[in-house]
Amino acid sequence: MSDDLRRPGTRYQSAYGTTPMRIFRVLMIVVLTGMVAGTLTSLALPVSANLTFGSHVELYTYDGISGSSCTGGRVDPISVLFYSNASTSNVNTHAGHHGGWTWSDGSNQYFYDHLCAPLDSQRASNYSFLGTSRYHMRYHWNVDNPNFGTYSIATPHYETIKLCGGIPKHAVSPTGGGDPGGFVKGKWDIGYNWHNWNGAYGGSPGPHRFDQSAVWSNTQAMQQCDGTYAWNDGWVDYVEII
Repeated sequence: MSDDLRRPGTRYQSAYGTTPMRIFRVLMIVVLTGMVAGTLTSLALPVSANLTFGSHVELYTYDGISGSSCTGGRVDPISVLFYSNASTSNVNTHAGHHGGWTWSDGSNQYFYDHLCAPLDSQRASNYSFLGTSRYHMRYHWNVDNPNFGTYSIATPHYETIKLCGGIPKHAVSPTGGGDPGGFVKGKWDIGYNWHNWNGAYGGSPGPHRFDQSAVWSNTQAMQQCDGTYAWNDGWVDYVEII
């Protein structure tokens, strides 16, 4: 396997513009379903009636709420599903331990998971008023027994300081020009620090388990406060908290 297909970070730096994300994800899924000799096998997660993504669980966060419905505009795409033991307190702990995401500041957003509710928690690698770039995610937890157990849906992203209306604010780094953008970079940071793709592409397995990437097709371009756009690649990573 060529270096530009081994890991998303490597491919981003060397040949992102010529190697579609779908190729990397399909290769990853092939590896993790045991179709390549000597590699890992997938957990083969069961289909859950409670988690019909796009119906019972929305694919983005929202900036408003009315009763049990989310209102206003979409804000951030969900790109990671933590499951098994993914309570808010556990995700908080592991975000700090594995990624150094210990800050808990940021604006509120709303998740639709059977009904609309505000975020349960958020973690970031820097304080929002330090004037520096940072990794940041918001998440919402729920229970889906006996399938996913306690799970959290999360919106990791990488954001930089931009002047928005003359005021310094965080904006998700834009997608384009060979750059996958902040929504994908945030997901990759979790990949490197939490599970390292179970060691399938070299190095030691991470302390948590990568199961698969699923197509949610949540690729809407999100305009940032500085007028640039960022979007997810349409895939969501399933990470078991163990």
